Formats: sequence, C-alpha cells, structure tokens
Amino acid sequence: MRVRLPRAKGAVSTRDVVAGRPRAQHGFVLIEVVVSLALVGSVVLALAGALLMLVNSTRSTSEQQQIQLALSAMSESLLVAPYLPCPDDADVDAYNDAYAAWPSRWTPTKPGMQASIVAVEYWNEQLPSADGGERPGFGDVCPTIDQGAQRLTVEVVWKGRRETAQIVTTATP
Repeated sequence: MRVRLPRAKGAVSTRDVVAGRPRAQHGFVLIEVVVSLALVGSVVLALAGALLMLVNSTRSTSEQQQIQLALSAMSESLLVAPYLPCPDDADVDAYNDAYAAWPSRWTPTKPGMQASIVAVEYWNEQLPSADGGERPGFGDVCPTIDQGAQRLTVEVVWKGRRETAQIVTTATP
C-alpha cells in the first residue's frame, strides 16, 4: 500500500521540473537556438570550404596530367617521325616549314590544346667553349655537316598552363 503525503500549497514536485524550469516552460530559449544555429553553420561552412578546396585541387591535378599526357604524345610522335637532317642554304625554308607544320599532324587530347616546337638545337662535336677550345654539345647553329642528332623543345599550352619537354631525335644508322 502506497501512502501519499499531502503537498503544501504551491509546491512543485520533482516530476514537474525539467532542467530547472517548471513543466509549463518546456522547449528552448531563443539564445540557445541562435547559438546552436551558429555552431552548426560554422561547421557546415568549414566543410563546404574544405570540399571546394578539394575539388579545385583535383581539377588542377587533372589538368596537369592532361597536359603531361599531351606533351608525351606529341614527343612520341616526333620520335617516330623520320629524322630531318640540317638543311643546306637552299632548303632552310622547307626545313623550317616541316617543323612548323608538325603540330598540325598531332591530334590534341583535349579541345583547345596547342602544341608547338619552340626550339631546335643541333649536335656539334666542335662547339666553342669558354676556355677558347672546343667541346661537344647542342648548339643553335647547324654544323656544316649534319652530325645526326637534334634536340627539340616541345611546348603544350592549355587553359593558361604551359609545359615543355625536350627530346633528342637521331638519324638512323
């Protein structure tokens, strides 16, 4: 048998009190809601910023890889092409035209990519050295007799990025 003790007038039982407030005042105070929204908003904003940074980084890496792929494809196409020996004075224009036209034979991997051969250097066994002697190496001027090797600098430009690579082509023995 349970005995109920009488309550004093105006007394509140512990069942009627929730978080220090009488039962009639259930819910949240406006300041609690504002603070909660501010905290949730800052977390969402931080996550959105991190996601945006990740997307930009991924895009940049992807573009860099596409340029490297195009540069590699262009270089490979030049390596399998027939060797163009140094021209004599009568063939200089034809020689220059052949290298200038090469990028038009190459199919870019992405629309808007542009490739070009920006420099041609010639192997020379007798380049002048700083000490007044001679040394072998690549130079800007074709030697009197072609010595069977040229270094080409290839450039690919896409979306404001520019990458170059150097390849050496040789005459087949």
